[in-house]
Amino acid sequence: MRIEIKEKHEKVAKDLRTYLQNKGCSIIQEEVKTKNYIADMVGFTISEKGKLTPEVVVEITTTVNPNKQRQLFTISKQFGAKYALLVVLGEEEKKYWFDAVTSLPVEEPTFKSHSRYLLRNEDIENNLFKCFDILRGSLRPFEQIKLVLSMLLVRKYLLDIDNLEHWGNLGKESLTEVLYSASTYYALGKTDKIENISEKALHKLIAEMEQLPPVKEEYPNIFMGFVERLSSRDVGAYATTRKLNDIVTKLISTLNIRSGKAIDLAAGFGFQLFSAMKEVKVDEFIGIEINEEISELTNILRLIGGYVGSKIIVDDGLQIKNDNTYTLVSFEPPIGSVALGNKYIDFKITNEGKRRRIDYSELFIEKAIELAEGKGYIVAVVPEGILFSSSSELVRKLILDKTIVKAVISLPEHIKSPYTGIKLSILVLQKKANENEEGVEFFAGKIDSLEDVDEVAGAFKKWNVKEV
Repeated sequence: MRIEIKEKHEKVAKDLRTYLQNKGCSIIQEEVKTKNYIADMVGFTISEKGKLTPEVVVEITTTVNPNKQRQLFTISKQFGAKYALLVVLGEEEKKYWFDAVTSLPVEEPTFKSHSRYLLRNEDIENNLFKCFDILRGSLRPFEQIKLVLSMLLVRKYLLDIDNLEHWGNLGKESLTEVLYSASTYYALGKTDKIENISEKALHKLIAEMEQLPPVKEEYPNIFMGFVERLSSRDVGAYATTRKLNDIVTKLISTLNIRSGKAIDLAAGFGFQLFSAMKEVKVDEFIGIEINEEISELTNILRLIGGYVGSKIIVDDGLQIKNDNTYTLVSFEPPIGSVALGNKYIDFKITNEGKRRRIDYSELFIEKAIELAEGKGYIVAVVPEGILFSSSSELVRKLILDKTIVKAVISLPEHIKSPYTGIKLSILVLQKKANENEEGVEFFAGKIDSLEDVDEVAGAFKKWNVKEV
């Protein structure tokens, strides 16, 4: 079938999608595999809980014969669809509807769906898997992520200007134009021209992404998984892993922060920032990211995730002015990277620049202490080595002089794999309101596996409440 109608397939598929959507099937999938067959098209409705229900299986053909009909009914039953639709191409296209159980002809049905877009995270992830599969081989993994995020930005923009129906008509040239308009509308940076992808692949991508909600709070978490799987070599300095992100988020949630401002000094893609925003109630959450290209993608995630209380700024988190203080300062630095001490001569731990090479984690700790308000918290992911090595003695002294150590939590091996295998810990510090404050003891925790996270976070919460 697909060979017979290859030249007409795109127009036929587009017209059928519109036809089935008008009938009430909000989700249309093409070339859907079942046990022994591939359905040309399946129309789904969405329940109140977001479950996809197959309503109709479509077979597209140029000839009508009993074998085609039997195959259609077999596929329909395997999907559990109520109806089967046979579309016969010719000078005049004809549509024949059947009851999938009895195989008898029926009148054209209508359907009711509770949502126009996919609702469940697992369905959205599956859809995005298909999108990346379409792009595989034509773009590098990081370029794939950039393109898909850019197209989601376009969907958000079309929604905001009340023109989302224009989505299905986009081509390479028009998509580039709308992407430029979207970037201007949201005051983002420059946009790349849509290229290195065929019109056919783009049409497939547009058809798949039509099912995705223009705004979804879980988008950052979903893309965190794709970045981790697809492009570890490209973005290791700017991304966290889901496992590490979950641990840091749970620890931040125990601090019960309900006022002030928060800042992430090394935001990267913003995955940790957006997760923390769900747990703290502050007036503003700022993310600082030195890489302009990454910060643009972070801003897209901010927009399509609906994180209106956040701001992403392109800057060096170590060089920003100390004009404001923050209730929460967090960071996950580029693990394993070192800076030249003479670049940061104003930092105490560089010993006026005499230390020639210094771990970025140490610099970020000093900067975080400067920016935190009295009684404000600092949550930092650091290499475990800085807690013990002789070369890090200055930063440990600074921590003890300026903060009260609330917790040191050792993390599992390879928690940040595939980006790095360096052993990590999480520091939870509270800046002293005055120099005479002293901490009596701190919470020492060890997470050997993900099953320990809730237990350790809960124990720290109880300990912290007792200390306060």
